[in-house]
Amino acid sequence: MKTSFKNLVLLATLVISFASLAYAGPVNCSTMPSNPACAPSVTITYQTGNGPIMNLANLGTATYSNGAWLQSFTPQIFPNFLWTGGQLASSPDPFVGFSFGVINQSSMMMTFTYDFSTPYAGGPYGYLQTVFGDVLIDTNFSGTSTVTPTTANHYLMNTYDTGNLLSQVNIGKGCTTVGFVCSSPDDGSIGPLLYTSLSSGTLEVKGSFTLTPGSQYTITGRSALLPIPEPGTLVLLGSGLIGLAGVARRRLSL
Repeated sequence: MKTSFKNLVLLATLVISFASLAYAGPVNCSTMPSNPACAPSVTITYQTGNGPIMNLANLGTATYSNGAWLQSFTPQIFPNFLWTGGQLASSPDPFVGFSFGVINQSSMMMTFTYDFSTPYAGGPYGYLQTVFGDVLIDTNFSGTSTVTPTTANHYLMNTYDTGNLLSQVNIGKGCTTVGFVCSSPDDGSIGPLLYTSLSSGTLEVKGSFTLTPGSQYTITGRSALLPIPEPGTLVLLGSGLIGLAGVARRRLSL
């Protein structure tokens, strides 16, 4: 009897535990951004010529500090290339910012892909902004180093909201060195642009590019969803615009 009673208690405990998990629901990253479920997702791959696609390992672990998740990429040496390291920063605010570098030391074309994402909640958000920059250096001094987006009609940095490509902020066309160094001609920032996000979802930046032998490449970028201004802020903005209009009229009448 005692054994049967213990088994019944154990069974009841397990049932309650499973029921609690079933009704717990997902983590709200807008109120609990430091929860491990709100940490960024990171994937980087490389391929030499037509060889196998390899995942880049030992990328470190993200830690939450001062309102953001931070992950440092330690430099590594591989048979065909150097990984010069970098950093990822993200927050369910949401934003995703990154920087990393590679050097193709092989005699073949290399392909690199990256995919960084963060979950978000607390939306919908009303604006979208992207910042991007890159530098390509010809380590062979031949003047022919090239970095090119791998996929047609894509860019070196592409932004997605819950799997949907946000083509209005695609940026990074690649370049070919003239002499020693070059950057994508469209380096810079886009936005803030009017955009209505979902209430919750995933903000993601990813890209894929080919790199010629003897090329050293560094890429950095940041995409963010920005909140809709409070009504009071909109009133102040409107008042400011009216004031500027009045100043303009007075100057035109002089």
